[in-house]
Amino acid sequence: MVFYIVNERRFIMSKNPSKLSKKSNLLGRHGSSFTQIFIILAVICTTLVIIFISALYVSTRDSVKSNIEDSKIMTTNQIKNTFEREIQTIEKLFNAYSTTNDFHEMVQEPLGIQDFQKYRMITSQLNYFATFSLPSTVYSVVSLDQNWLIRDGRLTQMTEEEIENIEERYVEGRKENLYWIQGENHIRSISLLPVFSNTKLAIGMAEIPNSSIQSLLDVSNESTPFFIVNRNDELLFSANIEENDEDRNLSIELIHEIRTLAEEKSAGIIELSSSKNNSSTLIYTKSDYNNWLYVTYLNTSEIDEALKFARYGLVILALIIISAIIVGAYIIAGRITRPIEKLKTSLNFTTTEDKKVNDWDFITGQVDAIVSEKKTLEGLYEREQPELEKQFMRNLYRNRVTKSELSTKMDLYNYPDQKNKHYSIMLIQIDDYGSREVNNQDVFLVGINQIVNELIPIENRLTPVVLNDKIQVTLLAFDKDNPEENKKECTEYANLIIDTLRTYMRISVSIAFSPFYTDLLSSKENLDKGKQTLAYHLLLGNQAIIFHDEVEKMIAVPEISGYPEDLEAQLFQSIRLGEREQVREIAPAILKEILTSSNNPINVQVALLRFALNLVQLSQTVNASVLNQEKGVELYELILQVNHPSELEATLLNDIILPFVQEMNEKTSEQFQGLSEQIIKIIENEYTEDISLESIGDRIHYNPNYLSNIFKKETGITFSDYLTGYRFDIAKQWLRETNVTIKEISQRLQYRNPQNFIRSFKKKENMTPGEYRKMHTPE
Repeated sequence: MVFYIVNERRFIMSKNPSKLSKKSNLLGRHGSSFTQIFIILAVICTTLVIIFISALYVSTRDSVKSNIEDSKIMTTNQIKNTFEREIQTIEKLFNAYSTTNDFHEMVQEPLGIQDFQKYRMITSQLNYFATFSLPSTVYSVVSLDQNWLIRDGRLTQMTEEEIENIEERYVEGRKENLYWIQGENHIRSISLLPVFSNTKLAIGMAEIPNSSIQSLLDVSNESTPFFIVNRNDELLFSANIEENDEDRNLSIELIHEIRTLAEEKSAGIIELSSSKNNSSTLIYTKSDYNNWLYVTYLNTSEIDEALKFARYGLVILALIIISAIIVGAYIIAGRITRPIEKLKTSLNFTTTEDKKVNDWDFITGQVDAIVSEKKTLEGLYEREQPELEKQFMRNLYRNRVTKSELSTKMDLYNYPDQKNKHYSIMLIQIDDYGSREVNNQDVFLVGINQIVNELIPIENRLTPVVLNDKIQVTLLAFDKDNPEENKKECTEYANLIIDTLRTYMRISVSIAFSPFYTDLLSSKENLDKGKQTLAYHLLLGNQAIIFHDEVEKMIAVPEISGYPEDLEAQLFQSIRLGEREQVREIAPAILKEILTSSNNPINVQVALLRFALNLVQLSQTVNASVLNQEKGVELYELILQVNHPSELEATLLNDIILPFVQEMNEKTSEQFQGLSEQIIKIIENEYTEDISLESIGDRIHYNPNYLSNIFKKETGITFSDYLTGYRFDIAKQWLRETNVTIKEISQRLQYRNPQNFIRSFKKKENMTPGEYRKMHTPE
């Protein structure tokens, strides 16, 4: 850019003063503009980076925490299942043993040294039990009737007082025949035998050492605590707990809270905040077999350890980005201030170390001096006048011009005198580009604007402008107070413009004229009326010339109270969806309401024209070919000439609306089929997951109600019925071909309660799953 500076004493033109520029560039590195821009860029970008890195770290931490929690829940479930098998084995062994005849005979007879055979049989049975149990598990039997105890291969005769103590401790007041209690270094199973008798003859005990449990559960080397709580909310087992560590232990209140949550959800997490302000997460799972709780902790230290390398990486990334930002800010500030430095050089900018001048203050003062020069302002005005005139016209069309400003600008731009003038706004819209593919419509509108500027004399118009990306507008001025003569002149202009554009630009246009008016300040109102008029070229076809007074009655139709807008909206929605039967019901009802909406035939005709215009606009919106502009013109002529309503109804329904529906149905049927197939594929792949239309809708970005309607339309059944039927087919296959238990099948197929699965299966197949399996299992 070249800067011109004019004053009384000198005229300076500076393009490339090399020596002075080098000096200014050197000073510019320490100038106020460079420093301000550099600091602003560096601070803003660094702040954004810090925010981004912080958000990324929080997101990463949440993700890592979620993964660790899921892993902990899975591990706890595995521990529960493993230990549960051992518990079940012990309980079943004593239950089974108590039902044998040998058991009843032995526990009701005295047992002494001389009864070696009986003693050996009992000991052998207990040793047999031990083969199915954890290492070091000790089994014992107490005869309450005969006062003897066999434990760890040794027989002990007990006194009446000892037996009473045992009965008081383990039998009296106990409603349960089988329960577990915590020992000093073990957990103990208490089985009151026989199980299915009110008279208890013996007590079977199994003591599992804590060390064996730790070995089984693989928690001996863990740093986090692990707990097992029985169904009575009594702590049976704990690992990795220090005696004075209250924050890592389980209180009664906490156990009750876990139990309450476990009744609703068998596995989950609880966020805790310890007294040391070290937040942690408690993870639990509940056994469906005996309602025991298995509990562990996830401490923040575990998450921090997992995030250690991520933190280092994010810090290094932040440092790299901030370093790049500082370098970039330095370069950008230099480039931004380069024109300022050139300008300072051209203006002979100088400064001293003791008194530095602000760059912007100096430049502002010099620019003010430049702008004050008359010759510079005149040259600038001459270059900018066309754009200023266009901007004035746009403001006039937007009602942003005051009365005083209007008079001033009309004189400034040498427009025709407003006195005794009549105005009309001419609007031009492109109908057809010929066979060309249009990438930039603005180019054609600018061409139209230039042609209008050349064809219409300057004394008969104001500056033509392109109003938006579709319409070119020109305000015409007439001396005569004769609407017919003025319309004739407008028609001549319109035909000339249409012919010229068709010849030179090979495009066809439609032209509309607003009402004639005298007050320029009402141009916005009349422009709106002109736009309404131009909309009717959809019915009149290409190269239409339309005057507002000719369609004024049609434009006023919204004031007719009988127009069925709600029915029209329902009809258009049914057309979009290709719903033929609904259209057959709604379309005659609309026409009946329109035909009976008024006793005035003109009002009825205008309402029919409105309906036809809305149909054409709908066709253009959805890119339908059945109702093009040629069909719209034919429909327009039919409405104006028809004498029999039945003829009009038949033509509208059979020749236009139903073919329109058929085209939309063909367009949407393939899409609907694709969505239904996509839903079926998800069901077939994820039938063991908790799937629903809501989750599928979120995944493929469709409304669940919309998907439900499409699926039922395409398959004939609802989504839930299809999913249930498919799961039952899989269940029957598993029942026939595998040994998977009915409980496990119900869980895999997302039935929380096996009884619900059994009831649903019986309702559908008229037999239970067990009966079905028995029927289809070869003998």
